[in-house]
Amino acid sequence: MRTSSRKSLWGYLFIAPHLSLFLVFLFLPVLLAFLLAFREVSVIRFEGSADFFRFLVSDYIGWRNFSDAFAEPVFYSALRNTLLYTLVMVPLSVGLSLLLALLIIPLNERLQGLFRGAYYLPSMFSGVILALLWRWIYEPKNGILNLALDALGVQGPNWLGDPKIALASILVSAAVYAPGLGVIIYSAAISRIPDELLEAAHMDGASTLQKWRSVVIPLLKPTTLFLVVINTIWSFQVFTSIYIMTRGGPGDSTTTLVYFIYDLAFKQVGRKGEAAAVSFILFAMVAIVAFIQFRMLRSEAEY
Repeated sequence: MRTSSRKSLWGYLFIAPHLSLFLVFLFLPVLLAFLLAFREVSVIRFEGSADFFRFLVSDYIGWRNFSDAFAEPVFYSALRNTLLYTLVMVPLSVGLSLLLALLIIPLNERLQGLFRGAYYLPSMFSGVILALLWRWIYEPKNGILNLALDALGVQGPNWLGDPKIALASILVSAAVYAPGLGVIIYSAAISRIPDELLEAAHMDGASTLQKWRSVVIPLLKPTTLFLVVINTIWSFQVFTSIYIMTRGGPGDSTTTLVYFIYDLAFKQVGRKGEAAAVSFILFAMVAIVAFIQFRMLRSEAEY
C-alpha cells in the first residue's frame, strides 16, 4: 500500500468515531425531520426496518403541513416574539460586549483576566438554573424583586404573569449574562490590532474616540460578524428560559418559534409533521438572515 493511501486510511479511521456520532445523532434526525415535514404522523414508532421503510412511503401529504403552519394564528405570535427577542438581544449583546471589551483593554493583564472571567462566568451556568433563579426573582409575592419594591413602598407587578411585560422580563433576565462570550472574543481581537495603526492615527491628530471609531471598530468587522451571526442563531433558538419561566404564556405573549415547535410535537396529538415543517421554516429564516449579515458585515481585514 502506498504511503499516501496508508496515511489517508489512518485519517479516516481517526475521524470515524466522530463521523459516526454526527451521522447518527445529527444527520439522521435532520433527514427524518425533513421527511416528517411532508407526512401526516401522530406517533413515530420504528420496531423494525419494515416500519422505517413504511414510514418513507406512506402518509405523504405534500406541502400541507407548511400551509397549516402559516394558517395557525399562534405561528405569527411566535414569529413576532422571536423577531422581537432577536432584534433586542443581538444588538444589546454585541454592543455590551464591545463596550466592556474596550473598557478592560487599557487595564493590565491580571485585571483583564479577572474581568474576562467575571463576565464569562454566568454563561458557564446551566440555562435551567439561571431560568429557575430568575423565576424566583420575579415571583410576585415572595420574589426578591417585588420584596425590594415593597420596601420602597412600590407595588410590584406580576412580572411573568402580565402579558404586557412578560417578554420584557425575559429579555432583562437574558441580558444580564449575554455579553460573556463576546467580551472574550472582542478583547482578544482588539489585542491583535497592530499598534502601528493606532500610532499613525495619533500622529494624524486623532483623538481616542476617533481612533476607536475610525480604526479599531472597522477592523473588528469580522469579529462583529461572527458574534452577530452566533447571537442571531441563539436568539432564534431561545427555548429554555421560555419553558422554565412562562411555558409560552400568559396566552401566547412569550411563545417563540422553538417553543411553538415543542408544543406541536409533544403536547398536541397528530401535529408532528407540522412541527417538523415549522422547524424548516425556522431554518430557512436563520439562513436568510445569516446570508444578509454576511453580505453587510464581511471584510477582507481580520484581527
